[in-house]
Amino acid sequence: MTPPDAEVSLAWDIAVHLILQIALVSLVDERGIVPVIVLDDAQGLRDELLRELHGLTSLDFDGRDYLTVWLVGHPLLARRLRLHQHAALAQRIVWYAPMVAKTDPQL
Repeated sequence: MTPPDAEVSLAWDIAVHLILQIALVSLVDERGIVPVIVLDDAQGLRDELLRELHGLTSLDFDGRDYLTVWLVGHPLLARRLRLHQHAALAQRIVWYAPMVAKTDPQL
């Protein structure tokens, strides 16, 4: 049996997910806008938030893109995304671009 707090939490998560889905579909269909979320220093995001990002990026239920998320961070981010617990999110990454710091003569 599920504790009442867990049931409320699950119901809340489902409601928030549906509201976001409706809002995103409305933006795309009615205004032609595909939102872009840029998360800087993403290597510091909590594991729970990375799991939620996978859910948000899975809203392509009819084959269209409804949301673009850019994860910007240090090399630690790439290592974290290779962990088994983040495999589902890592599979949704379309482009990975490691950047190298410039040295003084390159400036």
